[in-house]
Amino acid sequence: MANYFLILFFLLVGFNKAQDRIYFLDGKRVEGHVEEIGPEDVIIRINPYEPGESNLKFPVSDILLIEYKNGKFELFNAATKNSIFTPQDQHQQRIVKSTEAVTYYNMTYLNTLALCNSDISLFYERLNPTKKIGIGVMTAYNFNKYAGVQNINIAILNDPKKNYDLGAFCNFYPAHFRRKTTTSFGVLMKYMNFSFSSVTEEKSGTSSTLVYTPANGYQMATMFTFGTHTNITKDFFIKTSVGLGGFTLRGTYKQQYNYILNQNRAANTPEINSSFLLKAYLSFNVGYNF
Repeated sequence: MANYFLILFFLLVGFNKAQDRIYFLDGKRVEGHVEEIGPEDVIIRINPYEPGESNLKFPVSDILLIEYKNGKFELFNAATKNSIFTPQDQHQQRIVKSTEAVTYYNMTYLNTLALCNSDISLFYERLNPTKKIGIGVMTAYNFNKYAGVQNINIAILNDPKKNYDLGAFCNFYPAHFRRKTTTSFGVLMKYMNFSFSSVTEEKSGTSSTLVYTPANGYQMATMFTFGTHTNITKDFFIKTSVGLGGFTLRGTYKQQYNYILNQNRAANTPEINSSFLLKAYLSFNVGYNF
């Protein structure tokens, strides 16, 4: 009889050690046999002698990982906090520093494409707690002596010189950074300051004289943007953006823009009087989370 109980004891011990272990995101741990893994639920058998009545169902979204009796692991969800499991306590012992404490909601990035135009263009963006909306500001300073084709809407002027940009923007992230690469939709309001030479024609009898006067102008453009955000590491990312919109011509800028367009106008064609111009934007940014 003693041998019978000894054999039964070792069989029970062997059964307890040969069970699957299910670890939950809230720190709990359950031991049993995984009967079924579905797209939304996991069914676990706790009592081997009552298969139908002892089955428990748990949502997949609550499970951290399953440690199978053969030693293999299957990860279902990322832990919200760093944690330790101990055999004495089936609950998580939480480390003081959690991923919530180091979640990044601030981004700063540099537009590397703007360097081709001698622009130092910097952005700062702040995400809301759900990471679906980002609001930010941008600034740029230009080192070119004269505006080039990258600023075609002012390159037509005489001696144009781009000075600086200021802007504000809002981005919407539908996937709120649950993937390595996520898309964004937004709007960018961008102010550009520039200087140029205003040309006026002074007539005296049959002759005329061109007078060049230093002048300043600006563009206040609104553009709708589409972009991507790709995480390279937890700290660094690459961000792309394209935008299209326009702005209204004003003041001396409007007068000089139309004056130059009409210089080469044929005699029998109507006078050009532009008041609205399209504006495009393109960026390839390298950034840092903090």
